[in-house]
Amino acid sequence: MSLAFICGIFYLGKLDEKINISHERMDRMAEQMSDLNKRLDNQIEIIDNIKNQAIAEITALTTVQNDAIIFKNGHLTSGYDMGFNSSGGLTNWTDIHDDYICMRYPAGQSWLLL
Repeated sequence: MSLAFICGIFYLGKLDEKINISHERMDRMAEQMSDLNKRLDNQIEIIDNIKNQAIAEITALTTVQNDAIIFKNGHLTSGYDMGFNSSGGLTNWTDIHDDYICMRYPAGQSWLLL
């Protein structure tokens, strides 16, 4: 056998070894990517659950707020009552509008918290 032939066989053997090492590395990387994809899927599922829970809570709050309308078209809805009075007996410090009530607290009054 010639030296060139022996060198060629040695070179092919080394090349085959490097190819095998590369395949092993690619297999390990594929396993790592698979693991990362599973972890990412779990994180996405957790985020979706949190998002769905938040949507459900917002929907519940919105439903309660829509059902609890107490002032509409300048009047309190049925079942509600409200009075305006100061320590000096003043009752003229509010302006009632269609969609809000404006209160201007009169000066010189003693406010008591009950």
